[in-house]
Amino acid sequence: MRVRILKPLVGVVDRISLSRLIPGAVYDLPAITANFLISQRSAETVRATKAARAPDDFSQFLGGVRVTMPRAEADDTPRPKPQKRR
Repeated sequence: MRVRILKPLVGVVDRISLSRLIPGAVYDLPAITANFLISQRSAETVRATKAARAPDDFSQFLGGVRVTMPRAEADDTPRPKPQKRR
């Protein structure tokens, strides 16, 4: 169910961290969670065509900045060849 978050929230409902939901953003939430938030006047129903994936897709709020971890560097130094015994 698509809802727009109206105010900052805290706590966890149905394994969803409410503190990660951004006020003003539209999310596609499970119906039971969405109805709970609507009943608490913390969200409103929206008939939007595009919703953020709750609760982890915040790239649209970062102004195009993407934070990634640096790649691990492999140890590419060649190993010494074992000497043959005579």
